[in-house]
Amino acid sequence: MNKNIISSDDLNLLFGKLISDNILVTSSFTSLTGFRLQFTGVLDKKTSVELGILIRKLPLATESDSLMVPFLDRNVEFSYCDPREIPLGQEETANKVGDTVLMMRFLDSDRPSDAYETLILFFKL
Repeated sequence: MNKNIISSDDLNLLFGKLISDNILVTSSFTSLTGFRLQFTGVLDKKTSVELGILIRKLPLATESDSLMVPFLDRNVEFSYCDPREIPLGQEETANKVGDTVLMMRFLDSDRPSDAYETLILFFKL
């Protein structure tokens, strides 16, 4: 077992800290096809391990100023990392944004074990 994998209880505590302190995060979502989307904002209070992550730009002007990544009915592995452990191509973001990294791998059962989507949050605590 990876020592960096965190429990859902610890993750909810981290989400709570990011939400209550209004900490700016930069997210990087990578799909199975290689499509990558970066989005910067703060976690919305609706964020939870059970439902997913909702990130909102500040100030919020329209619904398109938010990013929702649902966790419902998905097998998600949560890892607390440092920038040396992130996938290739993400180092520049880590260097610009923050030295704390939360990586989520979506390990859906209908895909091969080495094929997964990722969502990475970069931030400074």
